[in-house]
Amino acid sequence: MTPAVGAVVVLTELDSVPRLLVTTVDDADATLTGVLFADLAAETRQRLASAGDPHRREELVLAVKQTTELARFCVPVEECRQLDGLGFDGAARREREDR
Repeated sequence: MTPAVGAVVVLTELDSVPRLLVTTVDDADATLTGVLFADLAAETRQRLASAGDPHRREELVLAVKQTTELARFCVPVEECRQLDGLGFDGAARREREDR
């Protein structure tokens, strides 16, 4: 299953299991582009987690996508696993555990 824009995924091919916020999905190439969840400001992570409206979440992801300071990673969909739901709660909880 291809993750949607705004989902949080983990890269299953790496031992560190980094989490990405999906900013773009290319179904034709079976790839997705995302930014490291850990690189997002705490306020941004909180806004994404509390955005219950899919339209609002898409607006937030668009703002993240337009930020030039964040590194972007393009990876094959098959190398990703989506976290529970959209993954914000699990990713935010894991961020706290990693600190």
